[in-house]
Amino acid sequence: MLGALCLVARGKFQSNKRVLGIATEKRIRPTCSYDFCLLEIDEWLPTHQEQMEALQKAAGILVNPEFGRTYEEEYPKDD
Repeated sequence: MLGALCLVARGKFQSNKRVLGIATEKRIRPTCSYDFCLLEIDEWLPTHQEQMEALQKAAGILVNPEFGRTYEEEYPKDD
């Protein structure tokens, strides 16, 4: 499923040639596991588009994503 999510993300943001997916369990614990997926597709082809659309239809991956931005200072400001 992580690979499928990376493929759809690559198709949604076609200026990015690489997508790095990171997954973990719902609760982060000292002994939790992580899965990583690096997807590199230099040229987005019609076959990739077909795969992306099929995954979106079957699993609803990133069908209607909501985008937002946040900004946090790395360190608190001195007064």
